[in-house]
Amino acid sequence: MPIHAPYNEIPPGVRLTETFFQNSRGQLIYSRRYTPVDGEVKAVIGLCHGFGDSVSWFLKETAVSFVQSGFAVICMDYPGHGKSDGELLSYSSMVNEVTQPGYSM
Repeated sequence: MPIHAPYNEIPPGVRLTETFFQNSRGQLIYSRRYTPVDGEVKAVIGLCHGFGDSVSWFLKETAVSFVQSGFAVICMDYPGHGKSDGELLSYSSMVNEVTQPGYSM
């Protein structure tokens, strides 16, 4: 796969699932799951983007590399980032978002 392929171009053997879920404040949070089309998943890896970024393109190449090695990958846009609702707040609010118990993407 070429480096910096378009964000919506997913190579054969990799399944991309895009969903929204609701956080504890009622905001819709955009998430992506990358999984192998065939074979057993070794483990699930959670990838987090940086402040002011999004999962739509920045993490795709890394996620695809992990999937091609047999892992599943989950990632989400924090509130106020990418396709998620809310306001861009602080770094600590981002950390709190991904450490909330009960998140199921």
